[in-house]
Amino acid sequence: MRKKAMARLMSVVMTLAMAVSVAVFLPTTVSAAPNEVRNGVVPVIFFMKDAGYYVYDGVNFTFIQDLGDVWLSAGSGFFVGDSAENPTHIVTNYHVVADYVEGSGEGGMYGIYTGYEYQGYPVVVMAKTCELRVYYDDNDYDVAYVDSYGSVDKVDLAILTLRDTTTKRVALPIKEPDENMVGEKVYAVGFPANADNDFTGASHYGLRDCSMNDGSISKFVVSSGTGVQRINTNAPIHHGNSGGPLVDEDGYVVGVCTNVESNSPYANQIEVDYYAVDSRELTKFLQKNSIPFFTTGGGNGGGKTSQTEATGDDVVVTTPAPPAPAKATMPVWLIITLIAVGVVVVAGVIVLIIVLTSSKSKKQAAQQQAQINQMQQQNQMQMNQMQQQVAQQVAQATKKNAVVRPMDTQHGGKSYPVGAAPIMVGRDPASCTIVYKEGTVGVSGRHCTISFEAATGDFIVTDLRSTYGTCLMNGTKLAPNAPYRVHAGDSIYIGDKANVIRMEVV
Repeated sequence: MRKKAMARLMSVVMTLAMAVSVAVFLPTTVSAAPNEVRNGVVPVIFFMKDAGYYVYDGVNFTFIQDLGDVWLSAGSGFFVGDSAENPTHIVTNYHVVADYVEGSGEGGMYGIYTGYEYQGYPVVVMAKTCELRVYYDDNDYDVAYVDSYGSVDKVDLAILTLRDTTTKRVALPIKEPDENMVGEKVYAVGFPANADNDFTGASHYGLRDCSMNDGSISKFVVSSGTGVQRINTNAPIHHGNSGGPLVDEDGYVVGVCTNVESNSPYANQIEVDYYAVDSRELTKFLQKNSIPFFTTGGGNGGGKTSQTEATGDDVVVTTPAPPAPAKATMPVWLIITLIAVGVVVVAGVIVLIIVLTSSKSKKQAAQQQAQINQMQQQNQMQMNQMQQQVAQQVAQATKKNAVVRPMDTQHGGKSYPVGAAPIMVGRDPASCTIVYKEGTVGVSGRHCTISFEAATGDFIVTDLRSTYGTCLMNGTKLAPNAPYRVHAGDSIYIGDKANVIRMEVV
């Protein structure tokens, strides 16, 4: 009888041991290739030095306010080259760099109309010099130059070039899509909230700030009148994604994120379509302008990777192996939990063996019971320790801090923590946490308050009957003394669009 019980026991032990081993050591099948695309993506910033507000009366420009060094607009871009390493060329949309190209771009007084008026005359931002910056991190950038471009109403592509190669990013492989890819998953990669809005955007430009919005290919379309091939996708393309890559699950570029089309204003979009320039247009554009790139062999199967270098009208093709996707790893807290389960199983088996092999004597039974009690206590203590470690790791992983960040030059990119207790914004240093200088256009002494609601993740903004109002980025003015919810990643401006404040959860 005892032999049969032992046989059954050993069978259970083997089964449980195999289950724990499989749970801990079986690799996952999640591909990390799309996430690696961030290593080839950068924000493209149109930057002006020693800028100022001027009023233009039709004859003369009259200075009204100094702005210092500011950037006016931005988008995203990604590197291309004849191999992944040491690239120099960046793909973006022409509309991201149009202001730079259509102005002087080489120095002298450079002017951009803001769309605002002062005493009935248009307000212009003017500067002595301007440049295009490609950022790798907050304070790390290269200056880029426009190599070639197509008009906004046609292909809307531009190629930027650095003076030297860079080791801080890699070139991305390009794949020419086909109709069989309709319904397949894609990702819009870039820096949303940075783009075409003057004086707005995020304050971080590093890899950690590059976002990925997933969706699928809805259909392939050809623009009427121009014949430009585009991809219609439901992967969200926000302001700032312009010029960033649209990639498939293998991390290959299949398009360039370009357009958002809606039947209603941007802030209240109900029906919206997102479009990317098809990579088939991109490869033609690169070959026409003798820009090197490498690409898959085309089609939907992935397969071998081919490397294409455009040299005038000739194209040389080689076939290196495709990059291997990174292996996904299991979370530490999950591994600890599985190990804890294994400890409990082994301890239970030991207890059963002691019980089954013990003698019938009362003394031995008492000793064995004491051993069992001691082991159970030790196992419970180990389980409690494991659970505490898991709880601490989960709490640490989910911890978020809410901050608000003024985007003007006078605050220098500083962020201000915010919680349930409101902080005040304005010119009064005695009562305001975020203090603007005297004479700052549009800012009242006590302008508005901002708080953070942890339960919903929303920021609460309340205008304090300010003179010029507190506004959303689409121009909507908030009602005085009425709390308004703003999501993380969104921005407001107080009085004037030069005074942008961004809401962030970090």
